[in-house]
Amino acid sequence: MARKQALPTGLYLRGGRYWMDFTDPLGQRHRGSLATADLATAKAILEKEKAKLVAQAHGLAPKETGVSAFRTAYLDAARLRLAPPVLEARRRQLDAFLDYCGVQRLDAIRPEHISGFAASILEQKRKGPRDEAGVHVLKPLKRSTALDYLKAVRAALRWAVRHDYLERNPFDRADRLAPDEVDKRIVFLTPEERDRLLDACDDPIPNHGRGRKGKGTARPRRTRLRAMAAIAVHAGLRLSEIIWLDWQDVDFERGEITIRNKDGWKTKTRSERVIPLFPTLRAVLEPMRLPAGPVFTTSTGQRYTRRNLLRELELAVDRAKIAKSASWNVLRHTFATTLVSAGVALFAVSRWLGHKTTRVTEAHYAAFAPNDALVKQAAIALGAAAKGKGKKGAAVG
Repeated sequence: MARKQALPTGLYLRGGRYWMDFTDPLGQRHRGSLATADLATAKAILEKEKAKLVAQAHGLAPKETGVSAFRTAYLDAARLRLAPPVLEARRRQLDAFLDYCGVQRLDAIRPEHISGFAASILEQKRKGPRDEAGVHVLKPLKRSTALDYLKAVRAALRWAVRHDYLERNPFDRADRLAPDEVDKRIVFLTPEERDRLLDACDDPIPNHGRGRKGKGTARPRRTRLRAMAAIAVHAGLRLSEIIWLDWQDVDFERGEITIRNKDGWKTKTRSERVIPLFPTLRAVLEPMRLPAGPVFTTSTGQRYTRRNLLRELELAVDRAKIAKSASWNVLRHTFATTLVSAGVALFAVSRWLGHKTTRVTEAHYAAFAPNDALVKQAAIALGAAAKGKGKKGAAVG
């Protein structure tokens, strides 16, 4: 066995590598290789180990940094502030990242993991609409989708740093998708595109399954897709809000639609809001009016699922021959941009959209406000203020 050399207390050299051998404040002995032949590095590692053990002796031990423990703690904390759909999306995005990293400890995550994860998302494909032969067309994921995944990872790792699961966020040192590489323009439909899409929603949905007794092709089926799309473009409802809309929420007498929390579902901001029932939307809903129950149901009387409606809208977009990628969120953008472009106050639009603050609305839609109308309003307000001041001055004099 190699002879111990004259080194700092708790450190010795053996086989060309430095080892530690010391006793913590609780009287427990610690021995092991430091896996380095550099003396300065060995000293630094030794001091860090001693500091950690002293903290443990005084009840200040760092939290368990295992990936499983962190994941459970983070999702439990997020469950208190996020709506179930948002929480499910965060869970799915975080699990995809942790699976890609393949590490057992959180502090083993490196900036290279984040850069590689972003690249792997861009290489994935998603199912698009069926072609004429009934086969799904594979489409690449958008860069905005990759950015959404990275935002979820960054939020989780920031939480880990704030709650002492990590000393430093590896996300801050990673090569990420630059913000200017993602098209952040709000996508919306023009009035002509909107009308074409609503007309296409009236067409029967092709059914690529087999007919009865396995013979032939099942007949095309009709849905309430037009009415659901109309609610999105004339009231700005999110897809989940459309799915969970009940007739009790539609007040034809007062001309209002109320979005409220329900058993098994919460709004995105967990708060209620009231939206005007505009005449164009009233004309669509009035013939369908029922005393109670869900506004939209399948042929079996159940509420629709997001997956089915996403697919059906894609088919309608293809039938309408709309070049841009139109989703349910695009229909919501269409509602907002139409109002803001007409000069409706951002505060009112923000309240109808269900944003927590007007800053969110301003960030997305302020550019659509007509500048000439705002300038005229400001000029009138300033003129009235100056006129009022002059009268007051004259009265005082």
